[in-house]
Amino acid sequence: MANEYTTLSDFKTFIGRTISTNPSDAVLTAHITNASRWVDSKCGRRFYADTNATTRIYQPTHYTLVQIDDAWDVTAVKTDEADDGTYSTTWSASDYQELPHNSIGQNGRTGWPTTAIEATDTRWFPTRNARPSVQVTAKWGWTAVPDEVVQATLYYAQRLMYLVDTPGGSTISSEFGSLPIRRLSDIESLLQPYMTGRAGDGRFLVA
Repeated sequence: MANEYTTLSDFKTFIGRTISTNPSDAVLTAHITNASRWVDSKCGRRFYADTNATTRIYQPTHYTLVQIDDAWDVTAVKTDEADDGTYSTTWSASDYQELPHNSIGQNGRTGWPTTAIEATDTRWFPTRNARPSVQVTAKWGWTAVPDEVVQATLYYAQRLMYLVDTPGGSTISSEFGSLPIRRLSDIESLLQPYMTGRAGDGRFLVA
């Protein structure tokens, strides 16, 4: 597995054996992968961490602020002052600060990555360039997958498994009686604090 938000072992512990079929590890792993990518699509972001830094370019909407993809380690910020695509101006660490402050997100929880870069009084971002004027080098993603994301992944993977076992149904029979298949709205509520304006319909998904 790569870039999934739960492990096969944890998923097996989570589901127990409450279904009539006995899925193989390969099938369960596929459910985990599909659930993880569903979470990405719903949130409009991804939560696994890159191990190597890569560069991405952005167009700021304000001369003091540029929104970026989730980054857990920003290593360089450059700007293209001449609008020639060369990004020849390298910013020092004192030229900008990373947001959110203290890695505290909109839900009040710590552990959030950098989602924006704010210029200090020493520099500003070019906003009238024809090309994206800011280049950021970073390790993208999150240092740790939020608990709610892990839980939503488990629930959705379980839902996929149940729907295979009872296509079109809303409950599943088990040794414990009739068990409900978890509703999408219940799972989505866990993800609400992490959803962006790019979420839900697949218009945008960070690579």
